[in-house]
Amino acid sequence: RRQVIEAVVQRDEAVTSKALSEALRWAPSRWQQLLAQALAGDRRHSQLLLQLVERGQASPRLLRDPTVVARLTAVHGAAIADRLERLTAGIPAASEERQQLIAERRLAFARSTASADEGRRMFQQHCAACHQLAGQGPLIGPQLDGIGNRGADRLIEDILDPNRNVDVAFSTTTLALASGKVLSGLFRREEGSQLVFVDSLGKEFTVAKDQIDEQSKARLSLMPENLADRMQEQEFYSLLVYLLEQRAEYDGKPPGERGEEG
Repeated sequence: RRQVIEAVVQRDEAVTSKALSEALRWAPSRWQQLLAQALAGDRRHSQLLLQLVERGQASPRLLRDPTVVARLTAVHGAAIADRLERLTAGIPAASEERQQLIAERRLAFARSTASADEGRRMFQQHCAACHQLAGQGPLIGPQLDGIGNRGADRLIEDILDPNRNVDVAFSTTTLALASGKVLSGLFRREEGSQLVFVDSLGKEFTVAKDQIDEQSKARLSLMPENLADRMQEQEFYSLLVYLLEQRAEYDGKPPGERGEEG
């Protein structure tokens, strides 16, 4: 917070962009929303907000907030509508049911007596196939050293609504094949005439280039949206306790992105 305030006061564009980018990527949605609303009402800062969304450093969902849209329109005129439509294309709408679940879990977690040991087991069972922690595991999803620095509110959102804040480096690619089959995965590498992807279970699969009719990339996470359904509520809180223990000294990089590969 101090960095954001100092950057804005100093009116240093490069410093402001970096500070706001980090703030928008760390903060829970309600703080992201308030920050986006403040930025949208100023011509210079509203351009910065739009640029952060374009670069994948802020969630496109912020541009669906009615207050943000109204302020952007007031500042830039009706012509901004086309740009907003382009930046939010393909983004799933926020689910009221999911929002309610997040709110309920946030309140209940504060009263829970969860176990970090049980949380470690949940991590191994549900997360370790895609996320590296303390040098262990694959780098398919973001690397999670220091993830506890994000705090409980943001972690609950990241787990229960994985499409809310998706880094462009981890966006899903959808493939329409000549056979009529449609596949989705995270692009990993190219091997001659084959493209290698990884699925939501962390397993690699290959597709021949000449079998791809259409290929598109969307701001959707490979992480399953129903993770909360795969464990008991108390197990979910234990996973949170375990993740919150994974803290690190601040090094200028957003928590959960230290040492990751794009």
